Amino acid sequence: MLAQATDDLDDAVPLLAALLSIPSGDRYPPLDLSPQTQKERTLHALLAQVEGLALKQPVLIVWEDVQWADPTSRDFLDLTVDRTRSLPILLIITYRPEFAAPWVAGSQKVLRAAMVAFEQSRQPSRGARALSLRNPLVLPRAY
Repeated sequence: MLAQATDDLDDAVPLLAALLSIPSGDRYPPLDLSPQTQKERTLHALLAQVEGLALKQPVLIVWEDVQWADPTSRDFLDLTVDRTRSLPILLIITYRPEFAAPWVAGSQKVLRAAMVAFEQSRQPSRGARALSLRNPLVLPRAY
């Protein structure tokens, strides 16, 4: 799967193998990095995977109960939200009302825009690929 999204396996494999506690063997030796550098490069390797897949076909990402996410996962989510602005990614995030989502302010869109895009995608002349939300869509709380 890594090879589908990136050509740079020499960096991605050791980083993601370390993240998952999988021995990478002699072919991809572990990288000698500080913990902070390892974290940053791992987050960017994960983001590169998402980007690489999104460049080939639209991607759906679902994050549930973000209020329980650890700080590093939230760092990755922040990077992902920022990157969805320019890629065909539908990002669905759920969280409890008391959670202060930093990406909501300034990026709210109305549901109507999503419905218009959906309706346009259903038109035979445009085909299914017409649905492309290139900006994060944040729906107001329904209750």
